[in-house]
Amino acid sequence: MTGRRPSLLVAVVAIVLTAAGCTGVVAGTASPDPSITTVERAYGNVSTVDYCSLVEPQYAPRTGDDLPSMDLCLIYMEDSGTKVNLLVGPIVKYETNNSANVPVPIAGVPAGVEVRGRETERGCQRNLYFPGQMALVLRVSQRDDDSGPPLAAGVACTMADNAATGAVRSIGSQRVRHWTYGDRSLGNQEACAMLPDDLVATTASMPGVRARPQVHKHNCDWYTKDDGPLVQVLLGFIKTSETPDPETIGGRPAKTQPTTASGRLGCRVTTRHVPAPADKLQEFARIEVSLPSAGVTAGTGGQACTMARQLAEVAFAKLARP
Repeated sequence: MTGRRPSLLVAVVAIVLTAAGCTGVVAGTASPDPSITTVERAYGNVSTVDYCSLVEPQYAPRTGDDLPSMDLCLIYMEDSGTKVNLLVGPIVKYETNNSANVPVPIAGVPAGVEVRGRETERGCQRNLYFPGQMALVLRVSQRDDDSGPPLAAGVACTMADNAATGAVRSIGSQRVRHWTYGDRSLGNQEACAMLPDDLVATTASMPGVRARPQVHKHNCDWYTKDDGPLVQVLLGFIKTSETPDPETIGGRPAKTQPTTASGRLGCRVTTRHVPAPADKLQEFARIEVSLPSAGVTAGTGGQACTMARQLAEVAFAKLARP
């Protein structure tokens, strides 16, 4: 059952039918307003926004079904046979407007909103900066599994500019959709509330560490320095699987997977939940631990998996039963 509803930015006249993991449609009206400048007035509640609706197909032609989640949308695209990903989202809090991002001229940008961006190693990024130190992130990149030729010079940034144009056109628009989460949905859960700071500090050897919540509340990070341990709680959508998860952690079916990335060794523990308010997807909760590779046991995940399982025992026990 689809769980998306039009964004309600002005007046609401609606009846909402809600079930666990499923939703009804909320009807309402919205008046696009070029003076809208805050991210909430632009797109509505950032904890429920359907990021796939921020960039319509005319600005990002699809080559497959979108893959939405609670805090972003993965859009599959293509250019001259090269497979391309467009990531829309998340909306993030930023400390400073990164000087590495240069201004990008996009027509129709409301007063107080700025588009900036930069080229990346395999693509291009555009950020829509809003007052209140909020930014919508849009990233175009060649897919990791693509063996075709690299994107031609400038193509990724042209695609990113088009996506940014679509996101600007969606500001204050009734086209923006939102998820409606049922009573047992993880969409109502705050990720940072799932683990106490002192438990993370003790388990991951990070004295004094404090949770760092994300704007949308569905991700939470714990770290004290960039080259130290990192603990994350992530809530989102995942493709439905008929294969039972092999473990029981925190009283729930779960799956443990060692990870490696950027010279770090890690481990993630995932549990599936109720059907997501999107076709063929389930909600999931995940505990992820990433450690510097020096002195860390590789292969089965070693210390990282031990830590992740210990934290998942506590976090998963707090979740509503499917």
